[in-house]
This record gives sequence, C-alpha cells and structure tokens, in this order.
Amino acid sequence: MKKMFLALVAALLLPLGALAQNAPTVKANIAALRANVGAYPAIQISGYYAAGDLGGGLFNLVSTDTTSADNSGSIIVDAAGHRYYAADGAHKVEQWGVVGGDTVFNSTHAATNKPLIDNALANVCG
Repeated sequence: MKKMFLALVAALLLPLGALAQNAPTVKANIAALRANVGAYPAIQISGYYAAGDLGGGLFNLVSTDTTSADNSGSIIVDAAGHRYYAADGAHKVEQWGVVGGDTVFNSTHAATNKPLIDNALANVCG
C-alpha cells in the first residue's frame, strides 16, 4: 500500500517538475533583458523600468532572427545578439516605455512619452 501511495504521489508531482523546467526565466526590466547573454526560450519581464509599472510581459526567443533591430517594444535584442519578441505583440503603451498610471500627468510626462508613443505607433501600426 505504501509503495502504491508513493507511486501515486510521484505521478502527481512529476508534471509539476516539468512545468518548472519550462517556466520562463524572470528578469526585472527591459534593461536586464538587454544585458542578458543566455539563450533562454522565454523571458518574463516584471516591468519596463520597474516591477509592476505595467510594461512587463513575456518575450520569446526567435533564434532564426539575426537581423531585426531592437524597437524598444515588440523586439528586444540582448547583449549576445539574441532577438526576443513580445509574446502578445506589445500592444500596451507601457510595453514601449510610456510612463503613466499615476494621479499626476504633467508636461514632463508629455515630453517624455511623445517619442515613445510615436515609436509604438510606428512599429505596431506600420
């Protein structure tokens, strides 16, 4: 009975180990992704600048791409030249570095965000 119980527990835990092996590597922000040198299949970014700033997301390695430029949103090129593509296409402006979400929107935000929004529009909308 004990052997059967242990076999059952092992059978239930084995898939959890497989999930952990396939879990994406986590990096703090886009700067950390750009500094990356390992060829990870997927990297989860906690935020564009800092965790929780709504600019995070999942990026997948596209090992066949060796030429696409880093566009600061949907394609990020790391220090080793790996191209990581945003899994969701980077459709939120925060995924392009746009700062927002606070209670005060001032001229500093507008001046900082305009080129970032222009870049997002150029890359997403063509």
